[in-house]
Amino acid sequence: MTQCYCCSSLPFEQCCSPLLNNTQKATTPEALMRSRYSAFCTGNVKYLLHSSHSDYLHAENYQNNHIKAVKTLKETMQHTQWLGLQILAATDNTVEFVAFFHDTHQGEPLPRAVPHQLHEQSRFIYEYDRWLYIDGDIKAPIKLGRNSNCYCGSGKKLKKCCSH
Repeated sequence: MTQCYCCSSLPFEQCCSPLLNNTQKATTPEALMRSRYSAFCTGNVKYLLHSSHSDYLHAENYQNNHIKAVKTLKETMQHTQWLGLQILAATDNTVEFVAFFHDTHQGEPLPRAVPHQLHEQSRFIYEYDRWLYIDGDIKAPIKLGRNSNCYCGSGKKLKKCCSH
């Protein structure tokens, strides 16, 4: 079985796949965040839009913004190699996370290149019998030391995994 993209250490089929296939609903904001990360990894634009609150898509001009959102998501997915996800904190309606990635837009990354980070405090709302992503505040990148756990979710120290 394939390990889940969200670094939960569970198989994809038992973790995010049922959410991405709409056979289960996320029961917490963290579960929704993890599934949205997996949606980015698998190119599932439909799920990302479906799991976003209408305020995020600017409902007053939904058609134009929907088209822009789809285009932006597809471009991001085309030029991003997702490397791992770390959940730093989760509350009743927020999740602080760091997603690690390489931007391949300007060519392939060098082996062992230092990854970029998306460090965000995301907000969620429970509405229409499901959790929805509202928005998030971008935060400064976290500092990774050689003895930090690797961003890939292997459970190994960074110095013995992706940065050696």
